Amino acid sequence: MEQQKKNFKNYRTIKRLEISKMSSLIEAMNDEVNKKEKTLLISSYIVLVYAYWESSFHKFQQLMLDSYKNIPIKSLPFNLKNNLLLTLAKISVGGNGKKIINEVKQMSIFEGIIKITQENEELCIEEIFIKYHDRITRKDLDKHFIIETANPNLDRASELLKTYSIKLERIIKEGKEIEKIKPYFDEGLDFIIKQRNSIAHKNEKISYKDNEYEEYDLCMKDLIKDIANGTNTLERPEFFINEMTFQIDSFFDIMVDYLEKNIEGLKK
Repeated sequence: MEQQKKNFKNYRTIKRLEISKMSSLIEAMNDEVNKKEKTLLISSYIVLVYAYWESSFHKFQQLMLDSYKNIPIKSLPFNLKNNLLLTLAKISVGGNGKKIINEVKQMSIFEGIIKITQENEELCIEEIFIKYHDRITRKDLDKHFIIETANPNLDRASELLKTYSIKLERIIKEGKEIEKIKPYFDEGLDFIIKQRNSIAHKNEKISYKDNEYEEYDLCMKDLIKDIANGTNTLERPEFFINEMTFQIDSFFDIMVDYLEKNIEGLKK
């Protein structure tokens, strides 16, 4: 896990530094471009930061899967354990899987479910896959540890973490308390995601709180006024977007810390 953690951190650092060059570029060209060209540059910057968020989200999911896949089923958080035991039960019942309980006439079916769950609860999913590779795919097991999404946001992150009995709200709250992420992190990320979706769906409207703007400068002033107490250093669009890149990186640092604590707790 240590090497995977290091790889994840290195990936985020390299990508963040690459993306952050956009901020310097836009700042340097600020007096040389017209409003339409500036809007295009900012839109491109938003798309890059969103891609950074999305790729980091999926890599974090994979890190979670890799971290939990060698833990015995019986030691996993309840939701994971329950889902994996149900998958084993489906292996046991075979063609009877689509029947409701009162349609099952053989007691041996229920005995088989009890047997397969009890005899395998000491195994991890890697061992389960090896044992039942002729009746189950790796995807059948992995799907319980990750969520399929092409447009991740904090709601989907919360959904993912619930599977591991982790509360996202608590992570964000504590992250803000220890000042690892800014008070406006969640609202700032929500803006980045919604604005990227607007760009991607060819709507291309600059909007905030149902208000439309002709340029990002005016939009950002209202945004920062609401979520960051009018912090002057963020009023330029490129400064705010650059800061959100750092915030996303810090957010996943906190997520990895929580992951480590949870893994250690399960091993005790």
